[in-house]
Amino acid sequence: MKKVLYCLYLNFLAVTLTQAQDYKGSVFTGGNLNASGYFDSNDQNEYENFSFSIIPNVGGFVSNSFAIGGTASYRWSERNNNNSYNDDSSHQVGNTIGASVYARYYKFFSQKFALMSTADVGYAYTHSKLERKNNGEVLNSISDQHAIETYITPGLVYFITPKFGLEASFGRLGYMYRQNHSRSEIEGVGTTSSSSQNSSFNIDFNITSLQIGLMYYFGGKSPE
Repeated sequence: MKKVLYCLYLNFLAVTLTQAQDYKGSVFTGGNLNASGYFDSNDQNEYENFSFSIIPNVGGFVSNSFAIGGTASYRWSERNNNNSYNDDSSHQVGNTIGASVYARYYKFFSQKFALMSTADVGYAYTHSKLERKNNGEVLNSISDQHAIETYITPGLVYFITPKFGLEASFGRLGYMYRQNHSRSEIEGVGTTSSSSQNSSFNIDFNITSLQIGLMYYFGGKSPE
């Protein structure tokens, strides 16, 4: 019985490998879309956090396992916080645009499924506005952030057909350098400005790191 199962396994493996897609020379295009929201409240505090991002993506295979490409990105976020006990409320809106280049390694396990690891380097610019009211005092703040990021991101792709792949990635490990410039004004008091810079190594498993996208593959060789 063990010999029969072993032979069946070898046959299955041989069929899987001989029918694998030859993606060398092919190009893919598509993108990721992510939307999330969070709401929490108790007797004294209400908190809301919403975000939306879209990331167009284009790349090409230089071999059956390696691809290079680039992305553009846009992200919108909004946060609201209201504390009735301290008479403290805030509303913040941020917009981020960015671009990156990447190299990606694919480990194919069948014609339908592959794990992937992406290393990318990118730039992002964020403009945000904050309005905060505390005990009758109103604070308005505008900030601009420039960031250079490099990350390694794990993921997987499921090929619905040889031409369409459904991708998902979650979590990332990397380095970020930031420059921040802000200008704040307290009504009736005055205006202040500040600048700062910082760098950090990050391991990010926040829900906002989840990306799901659909890619279209064309060119290269396809099995009949």
